[in-house]
Amino acid sequence: MTRWEKDKIHLNNIGVATFDQVDTKIIDYLKNQIQNKKELKKATTRLYGHIKDEFYISPTSDYSDFICKSIFENNITMFHLNNINVLNKGCPLYIETSWINFQKKYEFNPLHDHAGVFSFIIFMQIPYKLEEEFKCFPDIHENKQSTSCLSFVFTSMNGDIKSLICNVDESYLYKMLIFPSKLKHMVYPFYTSDKERITVSGNVKFLVK
Repeated sequence: MTRWEKDKIHLNNIGVATFDQVDTKIIDYLKNQIQNKKELKKATTRLYGHIKDEFYISPTSDYSDFICKSIFENNITMFHLNNINVLNKGCPLYIETSWINFQKKYEFNPLHDHAGVFSFIIFMQIPYKLEEEFKCFPDIHENKQSTSCLSFVFTSMNGDIKSLICNVDESYLYKMLIFPSKLKHMVYPFYTSDKERITVSGNVKFLVK
């Protein structure tokens, strides 16, 4: 069982929807955006990440349709959606903003949340081996390692503040997470690669006409 397969069980339990396959057309579109990052607008000043290279992308209709369709076809996201009771009529969803994170060695994303109804992460490049990352702090038990990991912070049924560590490695490639935008999360730094950890994120909102 891969780390992705192990982690997604725990992610689903805290209300994070997991998607094993992102449409090939969407992956190809995102790869094209990554290759042409010099043409993209910098997003660093508007985001929380302590990451020097973050760039906005303009969602195509196919991209936005894929994300919204994924939300409507998933039991976890629909549970969240059905519990939002603030509008007097149904409104469609759309990607309000999306960006690419080119995270380098030692950079990190501090604890934060997002605007909107849902947020998503698509994993495009993982440059390190998690086993090598864990060797950077050998005295820490593997179950408590957080080097290079993604972490979600939530409140348990008992009112305790908990964190779920996601052991992001190559098994996460081209997978997607969708979660309520106000669910706090963070990304720890990695240490063993000079290549970039590349993820695509975005916020989904109601389109009110």
